Amino acid sequence: MENSGSDKRPYLILVHGALANAEMWQPHLPHLENEFEIIPVNLRHFTGQTDGGFGLNTHADDLYTQINKLPQKKALYLAGWSYGSDVILNLLLKHSVMPTGIFLYEPGYPGALEGQVMQSWGEDANNMFAPIFERVAKGELAAAVEALIDGSGGKPGYFSRQAEDIRKPQLALAYTLPMQLNQTESPAITKDALKAFRLPQTCTLIIAHGSDTRALFRLVSEQTSNLVESAQLRLVKDATHMLPLEAPERLAELIKKSLLS
Repeated sequence: MENSGSDKRPYLILVHGALANAEMWQPHLPHLENEFEIIPVNLRHFTGQTDGGFGLNTHADDLYTQINKLPQKKALYLAGWSYGSDVILNLLLKHSVMPTGIFLYEPGYPGALEGQVMQSWGEDANNMFAPIFERVAKGELAAAVEALIDGSGGKPGYFSRQAEDIRKPQLALAYTLPMQLNQTESPAITKDALKAFRLPQTCTLIIAHGSDTRALFRLVSEQTSNLVESAQLRLVKDATHMLPLEAPERLAELIKKSLLS
């Protein structure tokens, strides 16, 4: 990260989801850079390196280290998608980080869930991930990527209908799927931790999900927002889990409206 000198724009750290890295945010940057000094991070293992652990604790710790290296003391905003949203939540629960605003689009880790809600999450997660586990076990990583993206998009054939410049980086990150599916870390995201968590009154936490997303992402978004005292839930009309790749300008405008209004 380079020292931006007299740049007065607040920081906006963007945290990618699975089968992605910092490059996924390139289409969003033109719609955000007037308001923010943007820092799209690369989570460990998502740019080809293979050292160290893989999981929400490792990635939250890495993100905390990156935040502490920021060259200026100024307002800090965080935004994440999917697994990146889970990383941010875990960061907030594990470390003393108090941003000015946080925007999470469709976290998926079920630590907040229990009872019937957890059962519903498990049923949908099994429907989505069973084919992925099966393909990974057979070493069919490209097919596993296709299954994950079809599941995230909510319909068969979703992967193949994406533009080539979206499919290509997803396939290039196929090697991360075995690590993603076989995590052994125990993150800090639990029902009790979320209920006890307090943000300062000056901090805004927005959790958003699409109206057309699948149950597992909707349930985590709803329950997490219910548990965190000051969190606000946003319903994004006519959107699925894949909104960040489908409509970068729309997501960027949603981030700005959520964090700056």
